[in-house]
Amino acid sequence: MREAAFQDLILGNVIVTFDGRVVEFFGENMPGRFHLLMLSMQVSGPTNNGNYVVDFSNKFSGRGGVKLSIAGNDWPDVEPLVAEISAALQQPGS
Repeated sequence: MREAAFQDLILGNVIVTFDGRVVEFFGENMPGRFHLLMLSMQVSGPTNNGNYVVDFSNKFSGRGGVKLSIAGNDWPDVEPLVAEISAALQQPGS
C-alpha cells in the first residue's frame, strides 16, 4: 500500500492511500474513497506559483469528488502515489 501525508493548501492535513484498487482520503472534513473502476483523476500543474492540483471524481457522473491542492515542495512526496494511481487507471478494465 502506498500513502502520502501532506498539508493541502486548502483542506489542511491530508492522508491519501492506495492499495491497488481503492483510493482513500483522510482529513478533518473529507473522509472518502473511490474504487478504481469508478475513478477519474485529472492532474494539473505546476501552476505559476509551482503548485499542483489533483482532482478525483466519479468517472460516470463527474460528481462527488475530492480536489487536492498540493504545494510544489510537497509534490515530490505525493507524485509517486499519483503516478501509481495513474498507471493503475491505464490498465485494461479500469
